[in-house]
Amino acid sequence: MTKTDVYMYPSLEDYHAAINYPNAPAWMVGSATIDKFSFVSPLNPGPAHSFASVMKGIVHEFMHCVHIHVVKNNMSKMKDNDARWLWEGLACYEGGQFVDPKTLGLLPDNIPGLEELNDPENEEEIYQLGYVLIEFIRSKWGQKSIVKLIKTNGDISKVLKISEKDFDNMWKDYVTSRHLTN
Repeated sequence: MTKTDVYMYPSLEDYHAAINYPNAPAWMVGSATIDKFSFVSPLNPGPAHSFASVMKGIVHEFMHCVHIHVVKNNMSKMKDNDARWLWEGLACYEGGQFVDPKTLGLLPDNIPGLEELNDPENEEEIYQLGYVLIEFIRSKWGQKSIVKLIKTNGDISKVLKISEKDFDNMWKDYVTSRHLTN
């Protein structure tokens, strides 16, 4: 990777102003581009975060920079981030942002599949389940498959050799057996 610039802002208001989104929600404390990431100071994280959660968020945003470099700065390969489940899931996983699925009120029949996790209208779901999604992929197919998924923009059939429907069924079984029934 080339040099990555890091910008830390003293308050949530300063951070939101710097990213030209003054009315951003309080949970938005970091963002990334190809060679830069920005975040609010963990010493003044605002009402939605703590020092520890901002520190995890810093790793999350840096992971986005790494992700971009793995696809060799070719954001057009990512086709408007159509594998958002991978983009945010991997950043949540590497940032250690685990959310216990038991706390989400999930039942086996309402666990979202990839299509739902990709939907910007369901923005919160990928942040809540991203860690567990990557945990599932790593446990079933290994770390090398994660890198291949990044390089292919999340092409499940090419990398994992299964359909998205089969993936969703396996994912739901994993969440149920690993996180909801023990």
